[in-house]
Amino acid sequence: MSNQFYDQFDGVFSAITKVLNNYSSSEVLQDYFFKTFESFVYSNLINNFFLNLTPENLEDSGLSSDYIAKINHKYEKIRKDVTLVINAHFEIRSVNPASYSEFKHGIKKDFPQAFELISEVEKQFDIEELERYLDAKAGEIKKTGKSRKDFSSLLITSAVEAYVKDRGYFPFQDLDKVIHIIPEALPTISETIAEGIRQNINDFLDERRQLFQALEERRYLRWQEPLDLFESLIAFSQEVGEKHKKKLDKSLLNTNKAKFAALVKIHVRACRTSNEILTLLKAGYPDGAFARWRTLNELAVVSFFLLDNDDTVSERYLEHDTVLKCKQAREYQDYCVKLNYPPIDKKVLDILKNEQDRLCKKYGDDFKKDWGWVPSKILPNQNFRALAERVNLDHLQPFFRWSSAAVHGLSRGFCSLGLTADSQDDTLLCGPSNYGLADPLQNASISLHQITFCLLDLQPDFESLMESLVIDSFVEEIGAKAVAVQKGIENEEA
Repeated sequence: MSNQFYDQFDGVFSAITKVLNNYSSSEVLQDYFFKTFESFVYSNLINNFFLNLTPENLEDSGLSSDYIAKINHKYEKIRKDVTLVINAHFEIRSVNPASYSEFKHGIKKDFPQAFELISEVEKQFDIEELERYLDAKAGEIKKTGKSRKDFSSLLITSAVEAYVKDRGYFPFQDLDKVIHIIPEALPTISETIAEGIRQNINDFLDERRQLFQALEERRYLRWQEPLDLFESLIAFSQEVGEKHKKKLDKSLLNTNKAKFAALVKIHVRACRTSNEILTLLKAGYPDGAFARWRTLNELAVVSFFLLDNDDTVSERYLEHDTVLKCKQAREYQDYCVKLNYPPIDKKVLDILKNEQDRLCKKYGDDFKKDWGWVPSKILPNQNFRALAERVNLDHLQPFFRWSSAAVHGLSRGFCSLGLTADSQDDTLLCGPSNYGLADPLQNASISLHQITFCLLDLQPDFESLMESLVIDSFVEEIGAKAVAVQKGIENEEA
């Protein structure tokens, strides 16, 4: 192939790849621009035929000069298309291998004497070499574009793709018009972005997970002692709780059956919640861990109250589940249509309501309240704060309120345990942190200890007393070591 043409084609191809590299890798844009480039190449072949269609060349072939006018007239449209393509009007892409082949056959059929000029042009370009050149460029163009993990680039790329599909050409001069097509193309754009995420999801997630794993390993090295002690506390509490349950299964008096059932269930839930807290702490989410401690605190308050009162209070506590089920069922029924969910069968609702009515008849209308299981003759104010005061755990209310900030949507929740005091207003934390694990660790240890103590104190013996003391020593050590690690971090940053 002539170096002159080769250089010209390479120059155009280089300009095309520069455009494509501004966008995310896109089959739509790659296909559009390759066809554009291919159109440019074949337009040059056809244009060279017309450039060689001169009186001198016709005379050498023994043809009259009126052939020029006849051929120009016959192929006026393709000549215009070729001129537009060569002058970089990329929206014209009608010149392609098929139209070039059709043009050749037309010349051969209608003006056979002039077909020799096409053969000369193809020799000049080396048509077989040209086809190999185009195949190579087709492979190169597939490598263009940014990674589809770059979502901001992917968004504008998707909009441009939608524009190209809708209008049939690339908006070189009016990229701002892309904005006007975005609303109608949003479903297509969103699906393109989603597909881009799906195609690259393994690379993206592997990179993210490696980062988080490295952070978790460094966090564990720093907090290893209190975290390991807390995990040991959970395991030991679970073990002694199971052992004490087996003892009571054999020896418990009938007068405490409901209390036993309630305290066992609470203890099991507390062990599960503690494991959740441990997982959140290892992952670096102290606010989430502190929010789960709120549950442990409530369970501790309830455990002490049940332990201090007779079996009928525990029976009320367990049976109050029906009231909460009834309330949830009514709320669900109010919104099931809006949720597009099936309604609860009326028979099921009737059974729930009848059981609630039976219990309210047994315990009084106050039983319908959220804390209605608490007997009003024991505690006139049936709420959690009054309950905490009754069992002398109200001193934890400041922590309870603090932990609630992470649960609710109020602005106080923007303050994070994972940030030091002087960085609260400067940093927005959306990932894990290496700081702030001390309070959740200490509080969760205390509450798990309290809940385990309540179970062990139901018909205590020498063994359960020793187990409580062991747990107490763990709790003290966890608190001291967690605070020491946190102060060390603060000193490093000071």
